[in-house]
Amino acid sequence: MNLVKPETLFQPFHIAMKNLDGLVKNKDIEIINYYPDHYDDLQNSEAKTFSVFWDSHIVSNPILYSIMMPKMINDEFERTDKQLYLDTNLHADLKRKKFDVAIAETFGAAPFCE
Repeated sequence: MNLVKPETLFQPFHIAMKNLDGLVKNKDIEIINYYPDHYDDLQNSEAKTFSVFWDSHIVSNPILYSIMMPKMINDEFERTDKQLYLDTNLHADLKRKKFDVAIAETFGAAPFCE
């Protein structure tokens, strides 16, 4: 008798992320991809927010970073987060899985950051 429950990764798409194939190496992990209604818009837009973190002086300045980063992330995640909170079909699907543990994403409350 196997008492170990399968693991699940819930992956909402806030931006048009690329190169996710093979990111999770364990084939026993179920991946639930959540594509928001506006995913086509995300595909056609550049992921402008996160590229600035790699080549900007904002990140190296702690004051600018602490002011700018929450606003940038909020703007990028807000639309998807609102949909996640209001999607009752998603909530029902996740409840049916009867998870033992839930881990919340740090930026999951983006709509409430305004």
